Amino acid sequence: MTTRRVLLLAGMTISLLLALAAGASALSPAVKIGELQFGGPPAVAVESSGTAQIAWANENGTHYTIDTCTLPVGATACSQTHVLTPAGGGEPRIDGVKLLVDGSTTVLLADVYGVGEEYVPEQEWTSIDGGASFNPVNEGKSVAEGILNTDTGPLNAVIVPGTNALGYAWVT
Repeated sequence: MTTRRVLLLAGMTISLLLALAAGASALSPAVKIGELQFGGPPAVAVESSGTAQIAWANENGTHYTIDTCTLPVGATACSQTHVLTPAGGGEPRIDGVKLLVDGSTTVLLADVYGVGEEYVPEQEWTSIDGGASFNPVNEGKSVAEGILNTDTGPLNAVIVPGTNALGYAWVT
């Protein structure tokens, strides 16, 4: 390799490192919004304004709840928080949560079991006010049908374009 190529490669490497360092300094510091009490990642959806809606399942004694956080761009704490309880009585358990943003509506979905049959597998809440409130859909009754057992469970959901309906993926 010629000296010219070595110097060119070294210069490109230094430029790339400087660009990455400059980009890293522009990132906001980490914000602690809560602690997961059991497995499963939090769900995050970002509105067009850049505000993040965040939700995760939380274990509170004998039942699970869903904690939410609205985190505006540049904020150092949640501007709004909620604790949602699945409907259906019993001792609700939650496998995971998902968030979808559709225009000005945020859809929160929870994979629920351990409650009455008409309340499993998917319960849904919606927010039309930027996370200021979440209201249950269908009185908390399941918004999807699926065969849930130890080998099958919901994978993800999407809002089907042009239909205002949810589509689900299941994995076995």
